[in-house]
Amino acid sequence: MKATISNSKLLNSIWFSLMLLTLLSAYIAESDSIGPSLMIVVGLTVSLKGYLVIDYFMDLRHAPQILRRLIQSYLMIIPMLIVLVSISSDWLRVLTQL
Repeated sequence: MKATISNSKLLNSIWFSLMLLTLLSAYIAESDSIGPSLMIVVGLTVSLKGYLVIDYFMDLRHAPQILRRLIQSYLMIIPMLIVLVSISSDWLRVLTQL
């Protein structure tokens, strides 16, 4: 019984953390100008939220390591690529002009 209560408290605290991170991202998204540092914060927030969902709500902690690492790497690489493209959009536009 204690393990269930402890697990329930853990899941509730993780859920609360996910809500706070979502509110932080929404607050940043509503600001007038988003600079590179805020883009990095949002990218890291997305990665952290994905990690928490994967490990605790999808219960991939007990999945085969290759599957878990593959999904975790996806959640680290894709947001960082989006941030990188957003930050260096002018450079990429010049680079890809005909």
